Amino acid sequence: MLAWLLVAWVGCDSRSVGSDGALDSGREATAPDATYDCACADLAPQDSAPLDVAGADLAPGDGAGGDQNTSFPAVFEGLWLVGWSGGLNHFSWVRFAPLGSAMKAKAYINRGANIIGNAPLLDCDGETTWWIGAAFYTTYLDLPSSSCNGDTTAAWVFSNFGPTDALAPAALLRADVKEQATSNPLYAYKFPDNWCDATLTTCKKPF
Repeated sequence: MLAWLLVAWVGCDSRSVGSDGALDSGREATAPDATYDCACADLAPQDSAPLDVAGADLAPGDGAGGDQNTSFPAVFEGLWLVGWSGGLNHFSWVRFAPLGSAMKAKAYINRGANIIGNAPLLDCDGETTWWIGAAFYTTYLDLPSSSCNGDTTAAWVFSNFGPTDALAPAALLRADVKEQATSNPLYAYKFPDNWCDATLTTCKKPF
């Protein structure tokens, strides 16, 4: 009887089951390592578990850049291509300089003149500033003039950070984006810093 109880206890012990790190056609990240408890009836791995945007890393080898920190606000720092596609491309490049402890940091905008068939999301170029407010995973981009997109600030709410897709295979991350004022859906790709020059005057083609 004692031996049977010992076997039952060992078999019911919690254990960690690791992911295999593989990607499905470059689109879906395998779920992070999961711990299963014997109190749970379903011990099947949760392959569709969402990426934890509060600080998870992508599996090594995603896109062109390996692990990417998605913690707020560090995830924004770097080079992003933001916009949407439908008939024409509607994208613009934005480089967010590190924010650190400052209230605002430098940012650079490029309208994406080298993107084929592009009607830019932000119809302007040059140096500006960016910042964050109380809203979680939201960036505020000061625009050089209202000619950029009819306003002087672009406020974007990011979510669902994950591996890139077939549209931009060289990107490090992909995220869903909504314009805060209108809830219009956009999406964004984070690229390696050297994809554009330091002041965002020239960029390689993203697609």
